[in-house]
Amino acid sequence: MLFSSVIFVLFFLPLSLGLYYLTPRSLRNYVLLALGFLFYFWTEGQYLWVLVASLGANYGFGLLLQAQAKTTNLGARKATLRCAVAFNIDLLLFYKYLGFLPIKLTFSPVQARITLETSTCPWAFLSSPSKASPT
Repeated sequence: MLFSSVIFVLFFLPLSLGLYYLTPRSLRNYVLLALGFLFYFWTEGQYLWVLVASLGANYGFGLLLQAQAKTTNLGARKATLRCAVAFNIDLLLFYKYLGFLPIKLTFSPVQARITLETSTCPWAFLSSPSKASPT
C-alpha cells in the first residue's frame, strides 16, 4: 500500500485518524504504534520482524544511555551512542543497499570454502560479453 493509493487515502488514513482522535490521550501513542505496524505489515509483512527487532534494540540503547547519564563518563556515553548509530546504519545498508551488489556470497560446509558468484541482475550483461543482452 502506497501513501498515494486509493486504499490508503480512502480507507486506512480516515480509519487511522478516527481511531487516533477517539482514543484517550494517554493511549494515542500506542494506537499510532499499532497502526504503524499494521501499515508496515500490509506492505512488507515479511520484514516486520526486522522493524520490531530494530525498535527493541533502539529502545535498549535509549535505556542504556539514560542509565549511563548519571553514572559513567562522557566517553562511555559517546561510545554507546556510536554503537547505536552504527547499528542503525548497518541495518539500513544491509537491507536497502545489499541488493545492488551484483555478487552472491554462498558458503558450503561440505566444500569448506566461500565462493563468489555473479547474480542475475539487469546490468550483468555489461560485465561479461558471454551474457545475452536484455530485451
